[in-house]
Amino acid sequence: MKIGIDVRKLRDYGIGTHIKNVILPAVSIDNQNEYVLFCDPADLRSEKSNAIWIAEDSGKYSVREHFNLGRKAAAYKIDLFHSPHYTLPLTFKKLSIVTIHDLIQFKFPQFYPPWKVRAATFVLKRAIQKADLILTVSKTSRNDIVEMFPAAESKIEVIYNRLDPEWSQPVPALDLSSLGIEKDFILYVGNFKTHKGLQTLVDAYCLLKNPPQLVLVGK
Repeated sequence: MKIGIDVRKLRDYGIGTHIKNVILPAVSIDNQNEYVLFCDPADLRSEKSNAIWIAEDSGKYSVREHFNLGRKAAAYKIDLFHSPHYTLPLTFKKLSIVTIHDLIQFKFPQFYPPWKVRAATFVLKRAIQKADLILTVSKTSRNDIVEMFPAAESKIEVIYNRLDPEWSQPVPALDLSSLGIEKDFILYVGNFKTHKGLQTLVDAYCLLKNPPQLVLVGK
């Protein structure tokens, strides 16, 4: 079988990490199928393996990507297309899988322009209708998806994310005092997007009496 995968979000935060730690390792150990990976031109690779990398410069979540990816999938005779985020090319006519990580735009619409929420609803609803299999990364996301889109229930599966091998490496000794950390601390690691709830974390921290330090790690 020839499988096409949209890996253009390889450099993104969560979805990019999912592609690096779940999608690409799975591709590397599969000796039974051929893969065509549609990537950002900056990520184009030429190493010989069971996968070929094809540059695709259409914008993420754009109208153009539906036509470009559908056309290229047909040109490379793709039997199964997998999108590791919620956009499936509407012009692709064969088997397809979509991964929906969460419903952030719908659970926290106040953090997004109304037009973006409407566009996401349109694309997501059609991806759910079109996909032969829907994947998500947690039971919570599965429940959210089924609650909002009941049609997903009969074809949704949970596949948990995989830790980067870097997490299993020994941590070098670190002088915490050089970072201004002088006592016990509460640690947050991640990006600082509004929906992550950092304001709630800070508000709760301010209610503590004699609290440990609060350490926020990220950009």
